[in-house]
Amino acid sequence: MYAQNIVYIRFADTLRACGISLALGFFFLLSLQVILRDWRKSGLLTSLILVLFYTFGHVTIALERFALQLNWDFQLSWLTALWALFFLVISYFSLQSRHPGRYEHFLNLTSGVLFLFTLLSILTAQISTARVSPSDLQKLAQLRGEELMESILGDPQPADFPDIYYIIFDGYVRDDKLEHFYNYDNTSFLHALEQRGFYISHKSRSNYMNTNYSLNTSLNLLYVHEFPKSIFLNSKYNLLTNHVSDTLRAMGYRIVVYDSGSNDTNLQYADIFISPVGVRAEETKGVNPFEQILLRSTMALLLLERGPIEPGTEQASDVLTASVNAELGLRRERIEHAFDHLPDYARDERPHFLFAHIYLPHIPFLYGPGGEPLQYHQNLALYWFEVAPGNYEEYYVYQVEALNRMTL
Repeated sequence: MYAQNIVYIRFADTLRACGISLALGFFFLLSLQVILRDWRKSGLLTSLILVLFYTFGHVTIALERFALQLNWDFQLSWLTALWALFFLVISYFSLQSRHPGRYEHFLNLTSGVLFLFTLLSILTAQISTARVSPSDLQKLAQLRGEELMESILGDPQPADFPDIYYIIFDGYVRDDKLEHFYNYDNTSFLHALEQRGFYISHKSRSNYMNTNYSLNTSLNLLYVHEFPKSIFLNSKYNLLTNHVSDTLRAMGYRIVVYDSGSNDTNLQYADIFISPVGVRAEETKGVNPFEQILLRSTMALLLLERGPIEPGTEQASDVLTASVNAELGLRRERIEHAFDHLPDYARDERPHFLFAHIYLPHIPFLYGPGGEPLQYHQNLALYWFEVAPGNYEEYYVYQVEALNRMTL
């Protein structure tokens, strides 16, 4: 799960879950050994328990999505009964087997190969986040035609340098699509921007559907398929290769980056990194986002399943719900803190390049119809950042409205 989400989370967020998982694995292994007096059979049953435990949530979520499409009333108890049947049948044959060792080699080899693939994926990502070679950067410069660009620009004077604000609203649909798919008229917001001197690029398209590729293209002034291989791999994970930032720094700009909460855009050069103090303190408490997703992918889902929670009600005993609501609060704090502090450097004589990646109206949805904080109240079987498909359009519009107000 970490390998699949390596762009967005820190390795440190996985350590507690990893430690608890290993401890539970050893607990089952040693407990079964005390009962069965056979290491091989104990190992087989422990493996069975772990596989059933860690696949339960994934299968549940897949079946729920399938059931939604068919308008079918999926009951979690059905899958629970099926998992119990699997356990009893496979355990019976495992215990009756006189030669459990013949399964041992196959399972060891399979688990070793699966672990190796995951480890290689993580190591590849870590290697790719290293600084790229000067020769690859030189290739980029040639592809961009930097010498021609510099000759055209001449020798600009620092007094002429404006502050540059690059603010990305992640997942913000253009006006005609908002009206067509969401039945929302965004004209008043666009007119308000035009009255402030902004130019609106109508009928525009993102250069990629992926944030990392899109921003790397914008900040390196080339499409990612033109990048040298090492830089292309790097661009999948971060913005460390950043021609715009490097060029502006050389011209005397100060680089200011606002905390997005995600490593894909936080991991870049910054003279000043703006993050709310409360976020850094709260991130160490409770169940972190990685653990929230992990719990829903396991049989721990049975302990969390309580049905829909009505908005405004509190489930103080539900640690996971409280942790999800705390995470939503942290995300709102990052966004609102960025808006509060974007004007901070406007009167400074030194030119600034200010980069703010705002995770709105992108899921998870954070604001209700009046801009009030949105609490987690969906079915706990869903991932914490998802919303029921039937509610998506309505809640997406709430995010756009809240974002428009903050922007103006």
